[in-house]
Amino acid sequence: MTALREGVEGVRVQRLHADLPYGAAVVKRARKPVEDAYVVLRLGDFPRLVRDLIAAESRDV
Repeated sequence: MTALREGVEGVRVQRLHADLPYGAAVVKRARKPVEDAYVVLRLGDFPRLVRDLIAAESRDV
């Protein structure tokens, strides 16, 4: 669990330096192919991501 916490915290720092609205960590599972990895982001960033996706989708219509 420590690695997950450190990974998500690292993404937060990189996101701030890159001036991006949110970021996500890719967590590779041991002995599993890459397509079985997890993408993890802070719960506080998730609503903004969903709102941005909905807004982008409505602009495409």
